[in-house]
Amino acid sequence: GPEDEINATFEVPRIQNRDWAFIVYNRYGDIVYENENYDNSWDGEGLPEGVYFYLLSSPEKSQEYKGWVRIFRNGFGSDGR
Repeated sequence: GPEDEINATFEVPRIQNRDWAFIVYNRYGDIVYENENYDNSWDGEGLPEGVYFYLLSSPEKSQEYKGWVRIFRNGFGSDGR
């Protein structure tokens, strides 16, 4: 049912119309995705399954959020931010 739905893209609420930067790192610390004006479009395409770490920062860098996301072949799991 709908409760089983998995996000196809990594969505961050309440960042629309603001230039939030979104950077994703693999477990080795390499940047695998970077967008200075994140638009909730990252889908993990081309990346193997596994855990990735992200840094989301506000335009003035006064707010930063770090967390992790796990890529599955059928979508995402995350730390629930």
